[in-house]
Amino acid sequence: MPIPKDAIYRRTLRQARGRRIHRDDRAVAAVIGTLLSLLVFMTLFGLFLTQFLPLWMTDNEAEFADTVAVQLGQVKQCMDLLALYGTPGGSCSTPVVMQSGGIPIFATPTQGTLNFEEIHGLTTNVSFNETALGAPQPHGNFYQNFSPAQIVMSLPDRYYIPVTYAISLGALFQDQGSSQQTMLYQPSLSVSSNGVSSSLSMTLYGMYGTSTALTTTASNEVYVSLFGSSTFTASATAVNMTFFTYYPCAWQSFFAHEFIGTGVVPAYSPASCPSVIYPNELFRMELYIPTVTTFSLTVVSFTIHMGIGNTN
Repeated sequence: MPIPKDAIYRRTLRQARGRRIHRDDRAVAAVIGTLLSLLVFMTLFGLFLTQFLPLWMTDNEAEFADTVAVQLGQVKQCMDLLALYGTPGGSCSTPVVMQSGGIPIFATPTQGTLNFEEIHGLTTNVSFNETALGAPQPHGNFYQNFSPAQIVMSLPDRYYIPVTYAISLGALFQDQGSSQQTMLYQPSLSVSSNGVSSSLSMTLYGMYGTSTALTTTASNEVYVSLFGSSTFTASATAVNMTFFTYYPCAWQSFFAHEFIGTGVVPAYSPASCPSVIYPNELFRMELYIPTVTTFSLTVVSFTIHMGIGNTN
């Protein structure tokens, strides 16, 4: 008995539907697998961006800050050696790295800004009774006034704490915000007392040159040349020192450490570290040292140039 055409049609339709449903199941599984894979990838990628990337860049910027501190310390050491040998025209140079490490595609390097600033507001004045050569008594008040200028490296870090390094008056400072100031390398200051006599000697640096601001991806050279030096001596004199600085907390800590146990008790103002220090805020500091038996002040002058191949 022949099969009716409508039965053949229904059977063919059921077979076609079965094949179509089977193919749809495989497609759905593939789509779900792809979505799950993307979900796992996006989760791992999000963890990388929110956890690993900041840690990596923090390490890069911290290493950058440490490198700059060492290199500016070498600039300070260069100046100390030139002052020690005392040959006018003597020079040396030190490279300074200008950017941190980066993470390709994900994070660009952090660039620093290197400045030489001749700021007239940074004047320093030292007064005392100068001793005439061969004369047993002081012959009048002496005032030594000069503008120290400063070499500044600013690191506007995005992941690590922003930090500023500065060389001024023969000291290297680290500034990480209000009252977070440290003197990394000190100026030359020697105090001694034996109960009967006392002596004080100071060496301060003045810097001259063209104000410069550099922001590059390569290293830059800091060129230092000795211009000259002058030494002044005095006996049985009190010493007054007045200067303006961005780093009062670092200076106060330095003076407190240097005079302790020497028998010489200075007075300085302000007497304590300011609780709040605003960016680029200048502070007037006064240091009064009671009468010492002998006093010696040396002022060393340098010319500063910065840049690649800029030695003039």
